[in-house]
Amino acid sequence: MPPLPSSAATFSAADDPWIDTRTGPHYSQRGLRDLFLNAHTIDDLALPHPPAASALLRITVAITARITGLDDPELTASQWNALRRTCLKQGRFTPDAVHAYFDQHAWDVFDLVRPWLQEPALRTQCDHSSGINAFVPGRPAGNNLAWFSPHGHHTAEPVPTAEALQILLIHHYYGRSGQCTPRTVDGVTTGSQNSGPLRSTVSFHPLGRTLHETLLAGVPAFTGDEQLPSADACPGKRQLPAP
Repeated sequence: MPPLPSSAATFSAADDPWIDTRTGPHYSQRGLRDLFLNAHTIDDLALPHPPAASALLRITVAITARITGLDDPELTASQWNALRRTCLKQGRFTPDAVHAYFDQHAWDVFDLVRPWLQEPALRTQCDHSSGINAFVPGRPAGNNLAWFSPHGHHTAEPVPTAEALQILLIHHYYGRSGQCTPRTVDGVTTGSQNSGPLRSTVSFHPLGRTLHETLLAGVPAFTGDEQLPSADACPGKRQLPAP
């Protein structure tokens, strides 16, 4: 495929609205930063696709651990429990901690070097694209019949970025296994892919009175196991390999 041209398009997963939320009877879209700054006023997520909601809860729970310090491997079990109780009593996430976290990392979905939760090398490792219809649930791709939508190979309509981000989460966590667009890495070409880690599973998430409580309740309880400080970096924080 030709190299990706420079583009002025930007969309920040942190600051542009794409996450559906509910507060009482009112619905709104927020970016990740706004989601954390106002989590104490939000009743719940309201994403239309349950797999996307499940995936987003996992990401936001990981961010919650980072923002609150609940990911500190030096804490004892009693210290960890005390810290989480303190966070719950505060009733909201500390704005300075939220801003510090989101200002520190890259969130641009269209960044040419580090697009959020995407692999830019695919453009050069794959010699062609499978098209947008293979990405969107419910759309027919290839020779499949159009059961759920009128789209086809020649009617591949673009997807709004906010919706595409939710679909991206579904693919990361619940994507199917089998054949995909062939990819060449270190001289080896294969079109086989593994399924997402949550495919064929059922997810259970605690639900608090507010999203703030939900996220704190969702942080895995401390077990006392040894954990290296940099052993489990979130995907958006991992260092990219040298060019």
